[in-house]
Amino acid sequence: MKSFDVLHEGNKVWNEEDGTMSVMFCDVNSDGKKIMCLADDRSIYPASQFDPADWELLENKEG
Repeated sequence: MKSFDVLHEGNKVWNEEDGTMSVMFCDVNSDGKKIMCLADDRSIYPASQFDPADWELLENKEG
């Protein structure tokens, strides 16, 4: 994808190295400002740590 700007809370993204992650907005710096983050089963990472070109948007499907 060209930019993370097209993502919304709850979207799922995937890349070969990191697998599937969920998009969420969180206050990671405890300053009251929520930023876009990518989360897996273990951790939450600011989206700014990743290159959008490395990721694909997955369709949101139940189950």
